[in-house]
Formats: sequence, structure tokens, C-alpha cells
Amino acid sequence: MKMKISILLTTLLLLLLSCDSSNDDADNKSVPDKVQKSFSEQFGNPEGVEWENEDGKWEAEFEYSGKEYEVVYDKNANWVKTEYKMKERELSENMKNILAKEYSMYEIIEIEKYETPDNIYYKLEMQKGGDIDEIVIYPNGKIKKVDDGGSEDSPEMDND
Repeated sequence: MKMKISILLTTLLLLLLSCDSSNDDADNKSVPDKVQKSFSEQFGNPEGVEWENEDGKWEAEFEYSGKEYEVVYDKNANWVKTEYKMKERELSENMKNILAKEYSMYEIIEIEKYETPDNIYYKLEMQKGGDIDEIVIYPNGKIKKVDDGGSEDSPEMDND
């Protein structure tokens, strides 16, 4: 009986180790040359770049210009998005005015700037009392509230 359990556990362990994960940390050697080239053209050669292959997209996390960045490329080395955290003082005066008008009673907890080939937008996490809300705000002043259950990593902008 002990032998059967031992064989079963060994088999299960081997199966787990051989499974291909869709979320793999990658060393720089496994990142395709064309992806590394696109990255270098956009950001130079920062140190400490950590690559991850997630669902066929290449994601790099690194420090650049004193900020923590995350950039994503598709399997063909096309740039998908860049995101980084920023401070309230780094927002444009226009954005500060919009926030002062619409959300003056809120405290800003976190700001992330997203850049995609089609859009630039900001995702803000804000608190009013015990409530925490997330909004997406575009440079033209359009604001979208992020649903509690949904992800707003690449919100589409309405053309109205």
C-alpha cells in the first residue's frame, strides 16, 4: 500500500512539474530578439528588467527615470501598453482642475498612467470616507467609473 501511494505521489509531482504554465517568468535569453529590440528602441537598456510571458504577451517590469514601469508587447513585438505610477503633483493643471471640480471630497490614493497605441489615460484610486472608488480619466476630461467587479486595464473611449 505504501508503495502504491509513493508511486502515485511521484507521478503527480512529475505531472505538476511538466505542466506548461501560461504565466512564466522568463530570463532575457528566452525573450525573442524582436521583442528585446522593440523594448530597447523604446527604453534603452535599463538594468534589472524582469520579463514574463503571460498569455502569449511579453511583459517587462523595470525602473526607468525613477519610476516603476510595466510595458507589454505582443508576440510580434508590437507595443501594446505602458503603465507606471505617478504622483498627483505630476498631473497637468487641466487634470488637477477636473479632479478638483468633480472629486474635491476625495483623497487620491494611487494614480497610474496608461499609454497605448490608441489612448493615454489615467486610472485613479480614490477614497471618500470608508468608500474607495476607481475612475479612469482621459486628457480631454472624460471620466469613467471603474466597476467593482471589472478590470479597466484597457478601457475603450466613447466617441460622444
